[in-house]
Amino acid sequence: DSKLITGIPVDMLNRETLTGLGYTYEVLEGSMVSVTVTGPTSKIDELTSSDFYASADFSTVNPLSDFVDIEVRCTKANISKDDLDIVLRNPTVRLNIENRESKTMDVSVNLTGTPAEGFTTGNYDISPMSVKITGAESTIAEIASVVAEYDVEGASMDISDTVTLRFYDENGEQVNTSGLILSRSEVRLKVPILVKKQVPVNYAYTGTVKDGYKISEIHSTINSIIIAGTADAVAAVNSIDLPAELIDIGDISTDTTYSNIRITHYVPATVKIISDAVAEVFIKVEPLIQKSFVILPENVTMENMNDMFRYSLGKGTILVSYEGLQADIEKLANTDMRAAVDVSGLGVGTHMVLLRLENIGNCTVEGEYTIPVTVSR
Repeated sequence: DSKLITGIPVDMLNRETLTGLGYTYEVLEGSMVSVTVTGPTSKIDELTSSDFYASADFSTVNPLSDFVDIEVRCTKANISKDDLDIVLRNPTVRLNIENRESKTMDVSVNLTGTPAEGFTTGNYDISPMSVKITGAESTIAEIASVVAEYDVEGASMDISDTVTLRFYDENGEQVNTSGLILSRSEVRLKVPILVKKQVPVNYAYTGTVKDGYKISEIHSTINSIIIAGTADAVAAVNSIDLPAELIDIGDISTDTTYSNIRITHYVPATVKIISDAVAEVFIKVEPLIQKSFVILPENVTMENMNDMFRYSLGKGTILVSYEGLQADIEKLANTDMRAAVDVSGLGVGTHMVLLRLENIGNCTVEGEYTIPVTVSR
C-alpha cells in the first residue's frame, strides 16, 4: 500500500557553511516536507511524521544554485530501509541567498626572476584575459587584483604554460577564495624569450653655425640602447643612425638643446627597445678667436731646390694668424709653427714665395703669407 505523510520538519545542517562565507539567506521553501511511502500495509498503517527524519546539508550547497538537496529516512525501530520505498514530494530546500555579487576582473601578469644571460622577456599573452568571480559581497570587495605569477629565472626558450590565478587585496595579501565561484582558476600564459643586444646610437646634424662661431662640444643623454628580438633580427642591427634633420644647427650662436628625440621611431620593426629611448642632445657653441704667432726663418723648409742654385730666405720673423676656439688656441705656441715654400722654377733674383702652412690642433690658418726668397748661383 502507499501512504502520504506530511509535516516532516527538515533539519538544516552545517548552515555555517554559508554564513561563514559572508552570505545571508532566507528559506523560501522546504522547511517542512511530505513523503509518499510504499510498503506492506502492516508496516505503514501506523507511520506518522514523527517516524521520519529529514535533513538538508548546507555544506554541499552551491551559492549559485539556490537550493539544497533533502534526504529523508524512517526512524521507526521495527522498520528497515528495505521495507519501504520513500519518495519526497519536494526534494530540495529552496533558498534566497543574499549579499551575493558577481564581478569580472582583468588578469594581470607578474613575471619574476631573470632570464638567462643575454636574454629578456617579450610581450606576454594570456588566455582568457579576465575572470568572473561570484560570491559574498564582502569577500569580493576585498579583491583588488587578479594575478598570474610566473618565474622566468634562467629561461632561454619561449614559455607556454598553465598558471593558477592568485587573488590579492590592496595590501598585497592573498585573499582566500574557497567560498567563491570562479569562471576560471587558471589561465594559459605564453612568454616569448628574446635575444638582447646593446647597440650604439649615432647622431648627425644639418646646417652650419653662425659665422664666427664653432661647435665646441656635443653630447647626448643616450649613447646606446638595448634592443631585443629573435636572434636573426638582432644580429641584423649594429647601430641606430638618426637622420640629420632632427638636429638643425643652422645659424645658431648659443648653446642649444634638442629635446624629445624618440629613438624608437628609427629602430627596425623586427626588434624592440628595452631601455630608455627618448634622448636629448646638447650642443655647446663658442665664438672663434684669432691669435698671431711668430714663424722664425729657420722653421721654414724650402722644397724642390735646384742644385745649380743657392737659396736664402729673407731676414726677420713672420707673423701668422690662427683661428679657433679659445681652448684650442691656448694650446698653440710659437715653437709649433712650421711652414714650407716651393722654390721649384725660381730663377736668379729675389722672389716673394707663398708660405704653405698647415692647420694645427683644430685651429685654422687665417690669410695667406709670403716670404722673400733670394736665388743666386
